[in-house]
Amino acid sequence: MKKIILTLLLVCLIQTSKANNITVSNISLENLNEVSNWVHVEFDLSWENSWRISSGPSNYDVAWVFIKYRVNNGAWTHGIISQANSVASTGATLNVTSDGIGAFIYRDSDGNGNVNFQNMQIRWNFGSTDTNDIIDIQVFAVEMVYVPQGSFYVGGTTGDEANKFHSGGFSTSSSYRITSENALTIANSSGNLYYTNTNSGGGDHTGTLVANFPKGFNAFYVMKYEVSEGQWIAFFNSLNENQKNNRDVTDASHKNSDAVVSRNTIAWTGGTASATSTAPDRAMSYLSIADINSYMDWTGMRPMTELEYEKACRGPISRNQENLLGEAPILLQMITH
Repeated sequence: MKKIILTLLLVCLIQTSKANNITVSNISLENLNEVSNWVHVEFDLSWENSWRISSGPSNYDVAWVFIKYRVNNGAWTHGIISQANSVASTGATLNVTSDGIGAFIYRDSDGNGNVNFQNMQIRWNFGSTDTNDIIDIQVFAVEMVYVPQGSFYVGGTTGDEANKFHSGGFSTSSSYRITSENALTIANSSGNLYYTNTNSGGGDHTGTLVANFPKGFNAFYVMKYEVSEGQWIAFFNSLNENQKNNRDVTDASHKNSDAVVSRNTIAWTGGTASATSTAPDRAMSYLSIADINSYMDWTGMRPMTELEYEKACRGPISRNQENLLGEAPILLQMITH
């Protein structure tokens, strides 16, 4: 009879001080299926100030949950999960993505307040193992917000921001409405999307946004908060030594110190040591584009497009009625359903 020795590493990710204390606890492996090589990863999931509303903005908050594991103290690997045989707790909906990278967990009906989903069970397809394998597993959760499908406006502001969108053939303060995910032509003529070109990074004013480029019309999920130092540490400490050297925010190309610099408290002594933070709830800083992409790849996310950003900020409102958020937070990332 196959015997799998399993050790569980509990990971509780607490977001920034404005976040809602999302926590994964009581992780266990249950209901081993030795024939098909899968097992339930069981855990409790809770966070504060949750909501779901089916009218008006028709949005809700959601946890993006994913699994990491290692075998015999080897490299950490992303766990592939399945909707089949997964079980949501009472009051929760659990949707595993078609590629098995992670699951969205959220309220199954309208409401607001704290949630505590107990005994969630996600099927983990662990594959073949030997009788003496020792498997470590971690479960991570990131707070997200669901942005529903629908038409929306981009541009139309009267300010002087660089490279702003507007409707082709009209004033630079005119809005352009996106009504589908169909291809968009970039041209200064009626019915097309255009933009001002006020600096060297403004583009060439030509081309087509192809149909599979995310334009924000379809529904998507966006991170509710910036990546915290605690989240970065969880990612960083799962890397091997060479990867850590490439992603070290204390080196000369980042903050160049293990001390607190501009409120960043990350420290790493090098080698096989784990990085630390004295302010795990604080928003992470000193990240390069390569760092950001590495973190997103690790979580199963991708960057949002500028069009999706405008949709998330203003919803269906046109022109200057929206509550402008200024420059897009560089760590505001998203993942599609």
